[in-house]
Amino acid sequence: MAAVTRSSAPDAGPWQERLIRIDLPEGLHARPAGRFVSLLAAFEATVEVRNHTTGAGPANGRSLTSLATLGVLRGQMVLVRVRGRDGNEALVAIEALAARGFDEGASPPLPPTPALAGLGSPRDAIVGQPAARGSVVAPARRVHRRPTGRTREIGGPGQEAVVLRRAIDAVRDELRRTRDAIASQAGAVHAEILSTQIMILDDDALAGPAFAALGDDGVTAEAAWATATGGVAARYRALPDPYQRARATDIDEIGRLVIARMAGAADPPALWGPGVLIADDLGPAETAALDLNLVRGIATAGGGPTSHTAILASALGIPAVVGLGPGILTIVEGTPVLLDGDAGTLTIDPDPATLAARGPTPSAAPHIRPVEPAAGDSERRLALEVSANISMLIEMRALQASSADAIGLLRTEMLFLDRTTMPTRDEQHAAFAAICDEAEGRRVTIRTLDSGFDKPLAFLPEPVTANPALGVRGLRRTLAEPGLLAAHVGAILRVAAEHPVRIMFPMISTLGEWRRARDVVESEIDALGWSERRPHGLQIGAMIEVPAAAICAELFAPEVDFFSIGTNDLAQYVMAADRTNSATSALADALHPAVLRLIGEVCGAADAHGRWVGVCGEVAGDPLATPVLVGLGVNGLSVAPVLVDDIKRLAERFDVDEARTLAAEAVSLGSADEVRERARTFLKGTH
Repeated sequence: MAAVTRSSAPDAGPWQERLIRIDLPEGLHARPAGRFVSLLAAFEATVEVRNHTTGAGPANGRSLTSLATLGVLRGQMVLVRVRGRDGNEALVAIEALAARGFDEGASPPLPPTPALAGLGSPRDAIVGQPAARGSVVAPARRVHRRPTGRTREIGGPGQEAVVLRRAIDAVRDELRRTRDAIASQAGAVHAEILSTQIMILDDDALAGPAFAALGDDGVTAEAAWATATGGVAARYRALPDPYQRARATDIDEIGRLVIARMAGAADPPALWGPGVLIADDLGPAETAALDLNLVRGIATAGGGPTSHTAILASALGIPAVVGLGPGILTIVEGTPVLLDGDAGTLTIDPDPATLAARGPTPSAAPHIRPVEPAAGDSERRLALEVSANISMLIEMRALQASSADAIGLLRTEMLFLDRTTMPTRDEQHAAFAAICDEAEGRRVTIRTLDSGFDKPLAFLPEPVTANPALGVRGLRRTLAEPGLLAAHVGAILRVAAEHPVRIMFPMISTLGEWRRARDVVESEIDALGWSERRPHGLQIGAMIEVPAAAICAELFAPEVDFFSIGTNDLAQYVMAADRTNSATSALADALHPAVLRLIGEVCGAADAHGRWVGVCGEVAGDPLATPVLVGLGVNGLSVAPVLVDDIKRLAERFDVDEARTLAAEAVSLGSADEVRERARTFLKGTH
């Protein structure tokens, strides 16, 4: 779009303007606004932004808060005005950032849609909103924050400004330490939530009014900061979009942290013992600082499922339910509770019948006897492998607490996403080996780098394309970078020398691509001098995500060691529905009969050649899908660690013949909703 030049003050230079469409699913919220602000640090220019669609603004382009509270939603236009010495360069950079989708491809995903909702909730359960998957029975633990402790002497305006500045600096340092800890535990993508909070803390739209208020005698640093943060939080809560409104919690926490620091209370909230944390609300920094050895689950009176707290809880593998109402704050410390992060419920002191209906949980309270399988169940139990999907080392704690048979999918992207240079072979080997060491002998299936589309690499820029989901991604991307793929495969092979490992290549479309990838493995084996002593148990498999590969599974089966079906992408390609687009994502449903028929074809080809086939997409953790997938011939399901035990218990309720009958009916139905309803009826009839 051509620039529109208008006259301005001679010393400022002319204004340049651009109209830019915002196509982000959640609009111009805090995280992309933060990237906008960070981008401008390199330019000497004045930047103003207006919501051209609603007329809101103008906002200072260097203020994250001002930008985020413009309330810009998906599909709306913003008018960006720039002037100054670097004005033209700044405008070009802003346009490029917008064309890249504000680099949101590497943003932390929202907590997944609940998997177990719809199977029934306890009658007396308190109903909230699911925030992070998993269920747990454990004692209720109230949040204990250290008392503020001291009454400080109030000084003049200058002294109060010093008190406020010191508190802000101290909180910034603490947030940086927490951010770095989260980066090592959950990856840089989730750590960016804390980076955004640091930017909010330093935003002049927040700090400016607070320091200005201290010009009046008698105004305390605490009062000035509370007024400033309260005003900004109110602006967030006035936004029409619920996702953007949820960011008010982040502002509340910034206010609370700085005021606590001024009062001498700097410790994060604590629990007096292991259990389910009960709180009015938690901010992301408090969530990130929780003792994971004590927190079995999180239940909050307020908050929403799209809050940064919910995102972090999901990333850390902590079951969470939010929006349960103020009544939960009266629960007596130590009372047993059943928290169901899938159904979004909290049951106080659950009775034996409720526990029996839910099945045992790995974190059951000591006085509650877990329900044992009925006699004969071991003979009926399916030969179904239930394994865990893992992205980072911290998730191994949840895996070790489960009965997972293996790691069915180790995503390697986290090691690459936060890098400006490619990690070396040694770095990759160390990262993969650390996870395999913690796997305690379980087989680990390592998926090679699956970049592109929603996971861009900073050190490997990609051209902007109209449809990145159909572009150079997955194996296509790594085959185009021979040095990267060779180092990557070589690092995995070194781990395979010490641990039971399978290598899995993503996004395969043609037999030629598979053979090129397999040749890289053989070449690296030769380079390691292993031609005569290949690692025992090493297998090489293909992910089936592209319809062409599913249709031609019979051609792949003689050459692969195993198949793993990535249903998230397979569904979006079969249904021609972008799973990241809120207008079409519901169509990309892996339980649609068209998708199920392709899964059945892959299973048939695998069975004919004695090959193992698993499912590692989101649908693997959906209990309504479990009997359908088993009936189609799937040998293994790989799910989030917190879902492993639930899926295993569910599989004990039916046998293979029953599942095959259900699957035969499912592929003849007309919609995914019909499949779910039939599966729900099926499960209600099992024991």
